[in-house]
Amino acid sequence: MKFYCFILHIFLLTACLPTNEEKARREQFVLDSITDVTEAQMLRKKNIQDSVKNVQLKQAASADSLKNAIRIQDSLNALPKSKPRKTKSKRH
Repeated sequence: MKFYCFILHIFLLTACLPTNEEKARREQFVLDSITDVTEAQMLRKKNIQDSVKNVQLKQAASADSLKNAIRIQDSLNALPKSKPRKTKSKRH
């Protein structure tokens, strides 16, 4: 009788254990989760790099605009100063 109880316990224990399919599904789920997290981190890193690049481009454009404005102002300052013209009045 004890032998049958032992066999019954082993049978119940093995019946409750996960199958190889369940183990494989669980392992695949873990691998997929790791892949998803890795891809999300890479995407986040790329977005940060793109943001930094955009800020650098905006700074470069602002610096170029400032240089152009200074160049134009210097050109205007280099022009000879003109005196107001005396116009003949059309009234007599």
